[in-house]
Amino acid sequence: MKRLLTVLVTAALLATAVPILGQQSLMASTWYAVAYAPENDTLHWINAQGEQGQLARPHLIDEAAFIDLRISPNGRTMVIAARLNSGLEALGVYDLESGSLINTHQAQVGERIHLGGANIFTSNSQYFAVGLWSGDFSNPSWRVILFDSASGSAAAFIDNTHPEAPQVPLSAPVVQVLDNAYVHFQLIPQSVIGGDSFPAFAWRVVGFDPAVPTLTESPYTNVQMQMLPLTGRAAMPTHDASFPTASSNGMNAIAVTAANVADPSMVSVVTIYADAARSHSAVRWALGGDAVLFVSNDGQGDRHWGIVSADGTPNTNPPLSFHADFIDAYGTADGYLLLTADHMLYYSNSFGAESLINIVQLSANSRIVYVTPIGVPFSLASIPNDNAAVSPPVVVVPPILPPQQVTPTACATALAPRVFVGGMGRVMMSTPTLNFRDQAGGAIVTTFSAGTTFFVTGGSACVQDLIWWQIERFGTVGWVAESLNGNYLIESYNGPMSADPTPTPLPEAQPPAAPVCGNALPPRLVVGSGAVMLDTVNAFNGPGGSQIALRWYESGTPVTVNAGPECVGGEWWWLITGSAKVGRIGQNYENLQAWVQETEPGAYNLSP
Repeated sequence: MKRLLTVLVTAALLATAVPILGQQSLMASTWYAVAYAPENDTLHWINAQGEQGQLARPHLIDEAAFIDLRISPNGRTMVIAARLNSGLEALGVYDLESGSLINTHQAQVGERIHLGGANIFTSNSQYFAVGLWSGDFSNPSWRVILFDSASGSAAAFIDNTHPEAPQVPLSAPVVQVLDNAYVHFQLIPQSVIGGDSFPAFAWRVVGFDPAVPTLTESPYTNVQMQMLPLTGRAAMPTHDASFPTASSNGMNAIAVTAANVADPSMVSVVTIYADAARSHSAVRWALGGDAVLFVSNDGQGDRHWGIVSADGTPNTNPPLSFHADFIDAYGTADGYLLLTADHMLYYSNSFGAESLINIVQLSANSRIVYVTPIGVPFSLASIPNDNAAVSPPVVVVPPILPPQQVTPTACATALAPRVFVGGMGRVMMSTPTLNFRDQAGGAIVTTFSAGTTFFVTGGSACVQDLIWWQIERFGTVGWVAESLNGNYLIESYNGPMSADPTPTPLPEAQPPAAPVCGNALPPRLVVGSGAVMLDTVNAFNGPGGSQIALRWYESGTPVTVNAGPECVGGEWWWLITGSAKVGRIGQNYENLQAWVQETEPGAYNLSP
């Protein structure tokens, strides 16, 4: 294999932030990359000519900790996940062109947000989908919500109560692809560590009745798959039995699918490159879809990125291997980007280039959070210089959603149900007062007058021959009866929340106490999210286990949190995946999954 060596051709280097007055125009470009610098919580727009603009990362109202973000293919809409001061997680939708936070959705108690893979938006950026799941062993649940990008409002949803939903206890839905008809998501059990593929499902969101969502199996089970949004062509690491391998993970080949396949069940996979002596991972499209980037590993310390033609065959498609100094790679509409261990970002627009252009020096903890998808025009013309003066968003708890396909509770003498979980309701104008109780048939907390509106968050339940629904109004949760003595007390409603009268608030629920592990600092990481090493950290084969020989993570390394925390030896441990140093002097890198200590006496080793 030919190893590409770097010849430095330096462009403008913008390692430090430079204040820009007024609106920041972004020069026309076929692609942009956005880097997030956690050191100063800023976002940086980069193209082949270097850095073109920067922006302080927008914050949600009452934000306590940043989790993750995604940017739409056209570059205009940003979706932000964060933890609030209340302890709940929330999702914010931010318009980058106007500099405004247009909507915020707050997760329910115990619910977590997973932003999914790189293709959670439709190719035209009109919609995006996000997964939410509960880690409550007594009440495990999940749901996937489709949002409208322009308004930030929920358009449709599906959850674990669907009659065809797989019953996978304590599983997290991870959206992988949103095409023009389906949301494809994988259900990953929380108890599973690692894995190359998981059961995937296609939820039809176009051309269907929202009250009766359809769910079928999806072929997109590979966790490392990447899709070309406009054509639907996918690239992925795979196992090809035609090339016997001794590799433990079996991913001895790179494969692609055909383009423009209307029926997900008809997707076929074709191998374009194979090497029986090595395993492959982290597949990404490049050079406008003509090539595929990938990581190649012999399991003995030789790990490097490579690139191969997307239309070749295994026996006639030699790859180009990059120097091991490059630790990450990203494809663009006209080439690709390579990132070095010392945070230099390079660009090339040629498959066989013998030189690369150094376009920017990133900060030590920066990570690339967006690259314009191949085939999609970047349409963001400018970004604001300051997003501090953001008006408070409309907070929806939970989002207004269409009805779930759930059979209502039958109740002997009650009238037929007319409201539904996820919708809104209103006290009938013919009902002077409605009792608001702490549970179905329980103690009266307060009363609502005619015209009072609310969200329906749970139910139904049949108690005392009445149908009861759990409702929420401005953060206060309780139960109301739907009908009494042959008369409806409430009705379905679709409109703004009434301002008055308001109920007497129930005592506010206190966030759960932080877990305790001896004298260790409280854990801050979240499974499924990213983290950054704050110090050199050794890799272990288990919580408090044996150190993995000659493997460690250096300071500044970005990692993904897979599982945890575990309290062992008075410290918190997490299972993470990231680029580990290999050897006595760390001369090589390996994409390694291992256990690490988040804390040590009085200090953190990792930062969210």
